[in-house]
Amino acid sequence: MWAIEGRIPDHVQRAIVSHLKENCRFTFEGSAQLRADPLPFYPDTLLCQLLVEPGARVGSGRRRRQQQIEAPQRFYFLFKMVAGDAILIPLTGERGDILLANRWLGLRLKNDEQRLDYARFYYAFARTESPPGFHNVPRQMSELGFANIATEKQIWGVYGAMWRFLDQDRPLHLRVRFEPRGVPWRSRHRAHLPLQIGSDIFDVDLKIWAADGHISYRKTELVYRDLALAAEPQERPGRIRLPRYVWWGERMFTLYRNIKVHINQALYLASTSLFFLASALALLSAMSPWGQSSLALVAVLTGIGTWTTWLKAACLYRIAYFVFTTLLILDAEKVRNGLLMWSRRFEGSWLDQLLHGLVLKRRRTESGYRPGLIKRIGWAGTMLLFWTGYLVLVFTSLQIGYRPYLAADDKALLDVMQVFAEQALLYIPVVFYYVGSKSLDRAKLALVSGEIMIVFQLIMGLLVIRRVHRFWASTASSRLSS
Repeated sequence: MWAIEGRIPDHVQRAIVSHLKENCRFTFEGSAQLRADPLPFYPDTLLCQLLVEPGARVGSGRRRRQQQIEAPQRFYFLFKMVAGDAILIPLTGERGDILLANRWLGLRLKNDEQRLDYARFYYAFARTESPPGFHNVPRQMSELGFANIATEKQIWGVYGAMWRFLDQDRPLHLRVRFEPRGVPWRSRHRAHLPLQIGSDIFDVDLKIWAADGHISYRKTELVYRDLALAAEPQERPGRIRLPRYVWWGERMFTLYRNIKVHINQALYLASTSLFFLASALALLSAMSPWGQSSLALVAVLTGIGTWTTWLKAACLYRIAYFVFTTLLILDAEKVRNGLLMWSRRFEGSWLDQLLHGLVLKRRRTESGYRPGLIKRIGWAGTMLLFWTGYLVLVFTSLQIGYRPYLAADDKALLDVMQVFAEQALLYIPVVFYYVGSKSLDRAKLALVSGEIMIVFQLIMGLLVIRRVHRFWASTASSRLSS
């Protein structure tokens, strides 16, 4: 969070306290400090910090039942005096609060300096990514966050890594240039600037969108990584209710923006969990009578179709999930962050350690780790064999869903798997081409539906071109890092 040190005149303090009490149903009694600094991008607006000391009492809500504070607690809000009235927008650590402030306080970004100030404000008071956290957009080198263990040598090492962002006219200040982009209804200002996320500094492609003032970014390069760098404090600020004059529709929209990250993370976890469940059901149902009986029971209980209906649904979901994650990348870090966000008990478990190991391995790759040629060939081949075997089983299960009699004939079932395996082997070269049916046994090929074979050929092409080729390219590239 920003260090807020400005003093507030007594009459403004009285106006703020009265506004909190009358419009936000928020009261406090005891030792507290109220400070504020002006913001250049909100006209005549103060960024306020209310620090409530231990032993003080805070009340909120209609009943305003006060509770004693046992540890120092900070409350943040924006306050603007207008003719005969005032506007107060609480900052609870979510981006929806800032977007609401942009509408009520009139966001104005006149130059690049104000845009950089706004980007720093946005990521200091709005938690982003998953699990959500605050990030640091430095305007000068002194605003970088360092750990207590940082030595002078490490500090200057970080400074040296950021030479490309320095302003030649102002020592140790950053020079950032925003450029306008997009059509009027998708207007935005874009710039490359450093963003500190924990112990990492990334060069990010940052965009400030004109429609509502929200900010998005894309990591383009890891600039520096060192344990001497410290993450932004993740302490959640105290909660102040929205003023009663904020329309209920805006309240709902702000709530949606605040929990949007949580909703997206929940959907991601749900789709991944459903994928593993569908895989287990499809394999058990295709290979064992017990699995078929289980799906038949599900069909009876739900009154929807037969066991083959549920088998086909599971297989089609697995194929769709494979295509989706191949195009958008299945990310172990997203799964781990989602689990950590929803339950801190997950931290330290065997699954957490497994996912964390995969994340660290990928980061080493992005940071410039380049394995030898033989090792890269082995990794790419292992990936190709694993996913090929997986797809052969998936499409065999799908074929059983359309021709149930295959499940009772072991020889026919093996023939179907052989057809898919032989077809898959023809795609080992990293060149996608159409293979005619003449290269396969016609008697065995008759067991496979033509439509399913065409889909299998397309999915194998996607596997080789997107997954294996992308993996090869990522491990072969070398990037500058610490």
